[in-house]
Amino acid sequence: MKRILLIEDDPEVARLVEAELKEAGFQVDWAKTGMEGLIRHREGKPDLVVLDLGLPDMSGFDFINR
Repeated sequence: MKRILLIEDDPEVARLVEAELKEAGFQVDWAKTGMEGLIRHREGKPDLVVLDLGLPDMSGFDFINR
């Protein structure tokens, strides 16, 4: 099963996106901040990252650069 890391600080948006991805057959890990996303990315090596560009602790572009 393919794994997707969802990085989204809005819980309502995250729940909607997560539900759609799970329905499509993906395993979804959810991070609420960029730092949490970096940790989960290093630990889990997801197949794909779905990233909010406006996170509370860093921009999505900062996440990509790291």
